[in-house]
Amino acid sequence: MKVSNIVTVVSFAPFAFSHGGIFTYKIDGEEYPGNPTELENTTWTNAVPDPTWPSIQRQWNFNPVYNVSGANITCNWRGTPGTSSLHATIAAGSNITARWDNFYSPPVWPQYWEHGAGPLLVYMARCPGSPSSCTGFSPAGSDAIWFKIAQTGLKPGASTLSDGNWQQWDLVGHMSSSPTDPNRSPGLTVTIPRDLREGAYLIRHEIIMLASQPAQFYPNCAQLMVKGSGKAEPESGSLVAFPGAYRADDPGIAMADWSISQTPVRDVYNTSVYPFPGPPVWTGPEVFEWEEDGARDETEESELGDEIGSHHSEGGRRSV
Repeated sequence: MKVSNIVTVVSFAPFAFSHGGIFTYKIDGEEYPGNPTELENTTWTNAVPDPTWPSIQRQWNFNPVYNVSGANITCNWRGTPGTSSLHATIAAGSNITARWDNFYSPPVWPQYWEHGAGPLLVYMARCPGSPSSCTGFSPAGSDAIWFKIAQTGLKPGASTLSDGNWQQWDLVGHMSSSPTDPNRSPGLTVTIPRDLREGAYLIRHEIIMLASQPAQFYPNCAQLMVKGSGKAEPESGSLVAFPGAYRADDPGIAMADWSISQTPVRDVYNTSVYPFPGPPVWTGPEVFEWEEDGARDETEESELGDEIGSHHSEGGRRSV
């Protein structure tokens, strides 16, 4: 479903401090429109696009989620089971790019992401109806089914956690005048684990905004159909539930405060290490490589820390 196919656009008056969410996904050169149902708190019934228009994305509200123990932390305020059967097909090992800006005509707000302090995290969950569909599936309150595939935090070389040192703004927050603006933010691109078992999955992108008290959460979920020959599934230690994966007193959440933007830097932010909430990143199964003497050398595929990307050992035998 191309973004150009969006047929209903509602124009809003701009406001001073907008929040937002994902407006488009890009896979193999094709863009899929999001489902931003509620963009301004005075126009709850308006939608861009038409709420009946098929979308891979679960509906979302532009306002943040604050309660890490509530159902909205899973897939946003309107992230309940949708009627759309649309899934974006993606090959395991391929990339998906999410964008938080939009260029609807006439303009709608939020037109671009205005925040900058805090991490970006990406999770996936295999739907119970796999391999056929995620349609009608509500992941909120379900068992531990989510696994983290990517996370990014501070810019390389950052010495503090203060506002301006995070990848968030550079990846998703630049204001641009058009889709072809060379200064437009590139969006967040992540790789689907290459050995992941094929089937229907939800992908959950999340921005945690730390320049707030309490922290603000912006989750968005979309439906994917993963194709490939892999048979890997995350082990139980890599799986979490939403709600349940986070606690308000997790260090990477409890540190949230408006003062993160102030100078001099407070002691709590005077560090180059950010403690990501949630489980470690899962990039695939354990890799076994045979040594020349026939002994088995066991190595694990690298985890993503502060940068998006993954590394895989080539050759050898793969455990599935």
